Amino acid sequence: MRCANARELISAMSDGEATELERQGAEAHLRGCAACRAYATELGAVDAPPAAPAPRPITTEPIAVFLRLALLTVAGALVVLALPILVRHLTGDHSVAESGHLVAWDLAFAAGLVVVAVQPFRARGLLPMAVAVAGIMVITLVLDGVGGHPSAMSAASHLLELVGLVLLWQLERLQFPSGRRVRTRLPDQPQPTR
Repeated sequence: MRCANARELISAMSDGEATELERQGAEAHLRGCAACRAYATELGAVDAPPAAPAPRPITTEPIAVFLRLALLTVAGALVVLALPILVRHLTGDHSVAESGHLVAWDLAFAAGLVVVAVQPFRARGLLPMAVAVAGIMVITLVLDGVGGHPSAMSAASHLLELVGLVLLWQLERLQFPSGRRVRTRLPDQPQPTR
């Protein structure tokens, strides 16, 4: 929703003229727009919902620089491990077809790590996917070892995925040190009683 449309709805809300659906749309917009939240509070239309906590600016802290460089290193290593399999697959060696498809995940994860290294505030968004990938890869590594099919190449990429997960987690914790999470109330949920 555009701010101009939201402000019309906020004005209607302050006059008691907004429908429930319009109110829900405006409240959803207010959760992500500080300017309209200020307008709504000024107008007295709503008790504006709290904004999500802003990440701390960490771009020049030495630990943040180290974590970002480490993410780039892990991403580069994942690409280096993945490229030979991908090239073999693309040149017609279909004996690596299954590995070729799995390598796509490593390359996607590497791309995500590069994005977070450049824009550290995105660590929180990539973390759930990283947990899932790393968890599944640990399981497959254990199953490969139990089945007698360990591969140094897959073990190396799995280890890099785990290192990437730890680095993402540390970068996220650095930006949100209190661990505070804002839980926004959906419009149809009742207000909590205290």
